[in-house]
Amino acid sequence: MAFAVDDHKDFGFSRQAPQPQPNPTAMKTFVIRDAFNIHWISEESANKAVGLASTRSFLGSAQEMLKQANLRRSIPDTMKTIAANERDIETLVGQIESKLFAGHKAARAALASSKASVQSNIDSISALKSDAYAPEVRAAFKAMSLADAQTA
Repeated sequence: MAFAVDDHKDFGFSRQAPQPQPNPTAMKTFVIRDAFNIHWISEESANKAVGLASTRSFLGSAQEMLKQANLRRSIPDTMKTIAANERDIETLVGQIESKLFAGHKAARAALASSKASVQSNIDSISALKSDAYAPEVRAAFKAMSLADAQTA
């Protein structure tokens, strides 16, 4: 006895054939967290400190790369199969990951260097020793009015 294509309906099989599922790792979109917000560091602050400029640059490039990955996920290449699209996205995510790790190391190093520079400036200012004229200068400032002291 030969079966026709739709004979399975006569036997009570109503389940559809399994559909290929996308790889959840490759197809998951990234939520761009607030930690990657480039606007946490102002341009003015970034211009004053090399470490902040490096960190701001890293955050901007991370934000841009994550947007690029999300865009690639949301618009698959119609000329490729689902598996080929997933493979391309996994490759892109791998490249982004390696760029982020390298950029993170460089940004942390620049930030640590900048922080050490600021700390050394603070230490040098706080390490000043008063000389013999200190009591005389203090007494002169105490004798002045507030407006004169601020002007001086």
